[in-house]
Amino acid sequence: MKNSIQSQIITANLHFYPFCNMHCKYCFVPVTKQLSFSDWLSILPKLKSKFQRINFVGGEPTEAPYLIQLVEKAKELGFKTSIVTNGYNMITGKIDTDRLLASLDCVGISIDSVNDSTNYKIGRYVTKNGKINLITENQYLDLCNKIKKSGVSLKINTVISKLNINEKLNCFYERTGASRIKIFQCYKPNNDLKHNYDDLLITANDFAAYKSQSDYISLPVVFEDNEAMTSSYYMIGSDGCFWDNLTWKKSKSLTEITVEEALESIVFDVEKYNRRYA
Repeated sequence: MKNSIQSQIITANLHFYPFCNMHCKYCFVPVTKQLSFSDWLSILPKLKSKFQRINFVGGEPTEAPYLIQLVEKAKELGFKTSIVTNGYNMITGKIDTDRLLASLDCVGISIDSVNDSTNYKIGRYVTKNGKINLITENQYLDLCNKIKKSGVSLKINTVISKLNINEKLNCFYERTGASRIKIFQCYKPNNDLKHNYDDLLITANDFAAYKSQSDYISLPVVFEDNEAMTSSYYMIGSDGCFWDNLTWKKSKSLTEITVEEALESIVFDVEKYNRRYA
């Protein structure tokens, strides 16, 4: 369905920083031109005409040296604010976690496994001084507790692939006490990616079988297969362009045009989007 512009849209996913400190094999974030901090400061007020919440994503948003200032500006403009992070920089203190949390309404942590071997195979680790650094289950739990104690909502995002489809995370999810668990089928939008991870993809039936094992989780859980993810996220790349994950076409940059003009340039399924927030 071609996007029919809504009067007020809930969330824009701002992929403002395309770089990451981890090496996940099924990452599909395109590395494009990177706008400056001042460019993003000029774009945020434009987004206010259509969006209620800015979700700062990457790459890895906590790698951006100006993340906190950008989140604080969004908050000042009246946005609800959230980030999706692998958590490493918040755990290790590379970023001022307390200051960041003070301007956030929600933190989503990407956790695909709590098994060291599996995380290594996925690429969910940081290399520092030639050493592999993995996040332990207890470190994840400590970060979850810190986020909740700060009064910020906690969400866990998990991507299911052939590497972790046999790992049951139900008990771990319960221990996090997250307000929401979101579980995605491993997704490959096209073949123009830095990794070929066809061997990691699972079928819709595989994903449905995994979903059936999670029925007894007491926390709110949302499952999204590949069909549900396609054309249903408002995504802005690090070049300031809206793009869709069906045609992979982009609008002109928001440094040049209005939000309304940009939204007319992409293919979008409004009904899918609305179902997400129903």
